[in-house]
Amino acid sequence: MSISDQIEKYINAIEQRNLKEISEIFFKSSELTIVFPNGSEVIGYDNIVEMHRSWFSEKNWIWNGRHIRTMTFEDTAITVIKYEYISEPTSQTIGENDFLLSLTWKCVGGDWFVIFDQNTPLRG
Repeated sequence: MSISDQIEKYINAIEQRNLKEISEIFFKSSELTIVFPNGSEVIGYDNIVEMHRSWFSEKNWIWNGRHIRTMTFEDTAITVIKYEYISEPTSQTIGENDFLLSLTWKCVGGDWFVIFDQNTPLRG
């Protein structure tokens, strides 16, 4: 699958809370990492899939993402996505904010997988 197809699949999987799709995008590695806007992190494929399972079960949030740009190299790519995350104020989530998401991809056998996911809040 092309990097463009994977980026679209990633955005749709988050927006639609599709655990199967998002699980197929992540590289199955104990070093797969997500860094959240507050600096905390989740490491390892199994932990990240479980985190998404829990997050996707919550129905009090909306995530709207827009692909900004991708830099592609031989077997690596970096994608920047701007997203808006809105949650109900009563939840344990971070509220309403705009963020930049940086995804680092690795190409394996012609398919692209996320190996690193960094979320940065936009303050303004």
